[in-house]
Amino acid sequence: SFWGVFGWLGLFVDGRIYTALLLFSTVLMVGALWIVGRTGLRWGKLSAMRQQAALLFGLML
Repeated sequence: SFWGVFGWLGLFVDGRIYTALLLFSTVLMVGALWIVGRTGLRWGKLSAMRQQAALLFGLML
């Protein structure tokens, strides 16, 4: 709800905006999973920093 709450919690964004954002986020997630599945992420070839970044990104989702 932090995406569209304004005016000290007095003005909220319309529910259709949240639905559109949910749809957009879902399409992005499916696309990212499709690319990882298609290319076959080789975890062992990633550097330690990239592995940590990928783990952090996955946790945030």
